[in-house]
Amino acid sequence: MDKKKKRTALIAAMTSVLLLTSGIVLAVVLNSDRRINTFHPAEQEIRIAENGGDPAETQDNSLVWEEKDEDNYFVPKTVEIGEFSDPNGEYLRVRFVPAWYDEAGCTVSGIEGITDIRTAELTEDTLLFKNGSASPATVVTLVLDEDWDELWEYDEVNQCFISKELIRSDDEIKLLSYVEISKTVLDAAEAEKISLRVDVLADSVQTEDDGTNPKW
Repeated sequence: MDKKKKRTALIAAMTSVLLLTSGIVLAVVLNSDRRINTFHPAEQEIRIAENGGDPAETQDNSLVWEEKDEDNYFVPKTVEIGEFSDPNGEYLRVRFVPAWYDEAGCTVSGIEGITDIRTAELTEDTLLFKNGSASPATVVTLVLDEDWDELWEYDEVNQCFISKELIRSDDEIKLLSYVEISKTVLDAAEAEKISLRVDVLADSVQTEDDGTNPKW
């Protein structure tokens, strides 16, 4: 057999081996029934009840303002957080997110120096959302439940509340009582045809190995 024929035969043999190997690998991938994804994401069954409503209902984000005094307006917004199932070593974490919306339902940044929100600051029983150093500095005030600090603590870095103890099934712990804004802010918002909503975000966080501190 001359060199040309030997080279042709060698190439044919190598091609057959490659095709056979690829076929075996493909067959294993397609036919294997032992490759099972055993990852199961954690289930969270957190209840958010607003204004005594059914927790299964969608949050009511519409705020109908009532006059508190000549300078301020308020709207009741009681918020209770709980779990449907018995907790498994986790705490609850809650964050309030005020935001402005236009008539089309799109989020807007607000009016510069009046209704734009930049920081959050906890002062005793109120969570103040501020626009900075402009006047009025406080844009939105969330008035917390009078006994909120017995079961909650505030994390300034993440601007959220976390429960101090595990919550049993069907327990609901109060956190928020009502929302307040000044007449100046409300007048400016209405002039620009924007409205305020306060969303309630909640999830659960696992404890550390010693079962005492929340693990972020």
